[in-house]
Amino acid sequence: MKTSIGRAAFATLLLAGIAWGAQQAKPVNKMCPVMPDHKVDVEVTVQYKGKSIGVCCTACQKKWNANPGAYAGNIKEDFGAPDMPDGANSVKGALDSGKAGGYLVAVVFVDKTPKTDAFMKVFLDAGVNPEIQNCAFGKVEFKKDSDEAKAYKVTAAPTLLLLDPTKEPAAVLKTITAPNPKTLVKDLQEAREKLGK
Repeated sequence: MKTSIGRAAFATLLLAGIAWGAQQAKPVNKMCPVMPDHKVDVEVTVQYKGKSIGVCCTACQKKWNANPGAYAGNIKEDFGAPDMPDGANSVKGALDSGKAGGYLVAVVFVDKTPKTDAFMKVFLDAGVNPEIQNCAFGKVEFKKDSDEAKAYKVTAAPTLLLLDPTKEPAAVLKTITAPNPKTLVKDLQEAREKLGK
């Protein structure tokens, strides 16, 4: 009897230790400090100042281990923070993705102004991010005379279009030029309901 209780207690402690170790091994960063334009592989990490740092591959792991000081300045502790949506660079590409999965399509026309930068940061809001990540997404450079801007009556950037890809041509469910997080969440949810998703 004592032996089976002892084994059960040992197994419980072992599992707790494994779970604790798994939590400790989670990297603090999203992007590799050795190759900053590459996302980390959460299974490939190094230790630095008591923290688990993710790198993108074993080659970067070796480079880090050879000279951590050369790359430490590139560490950004952002693991678990919302990601900027990623997708097509044309309305057509986003619509093709939306049609394939039956998803709501969100396309933002952008330029290189501070207004566009502020607009894009709304996508990182904790309420907005999961909603926008569940869309087929497109980020299109705004050109006044482009066929896509004309087709969807986009006259300035930034402009976000919520599109129904099941219609031919795609139906504009909502045009948004000045979002705030609460209304954008509501707009995305309502557009998804119209789409039946």
